[in-house]
Amino acid sequence: AVLYAPLGVLFLQADPAALVRAWSSEAFTPLSLALGNTFRFSLLALLLALPLGMAYAVAARRNRALDLLGLFPLMVSPVAVGLGYLLAYPAWRGSLALLLLAYALLAYPLLARALLPALRSLPPSLLQAARVLGAPPWRAFLRVELPLVLPAFLSGLALALAAILGEFGASLVLWRPEWTTLTLAIYERLGRPGEGPFAEALA
Repeated sequence: AVLYAPLGVLFLQADPAALVRAWSSEAFTPLSLALGNTFRFSLLALLLALPLGMAYAVAARRNRALDLLGLFPLMVSPVAVGLGYLLAYPAWRGSLALLLLAYALLAYPLLARALLPALRSLPPSLLQAARVLGAPPWRAFLRVELPLVLPAFLSGLALALAAILGEFGASLVLWRPEWTTLTLAIYERLGRPGEGPFAEALA
């Protein structure tokens, strides 16, 4: 009850009228645009994080050093990640690709962390049998291993999506006005004084 009370308060105090105002607001980024950006960017970033997370999990399951390297993006502040991308790729500054890459970097380790234990629990003989029967590595993974680790894969996918949907730090650094996401729209309203903006942010 103590842990979930802050989430409950948000629902109890939210004003539906403020939500309507926020949907087509002229003073702030409209909620309709922010939601559209959030879902669009999340889907695109997830399409990047998906192959990255799967490839990394397959490569790291027998390599402890690589496994530890995958924890690094989780230990760095998202603000620092966004700043690092600006410094590493100055020619891409202001491009949507840079924002999506930052999202993918912050999300793919979560998918990999969920997949790794499941992959490590599979008997090596399964993969060896598939290879003996003529399946190339990618086919053996997709047809033999992936169906067996599907619950872990779906859990990792949900974690990665949640991380992208709620991402704030990198978004703030790499932000352009037309890219405002839901978290930035809330932040935008909380930065203005008055009950109106606060009510919209809460809703």
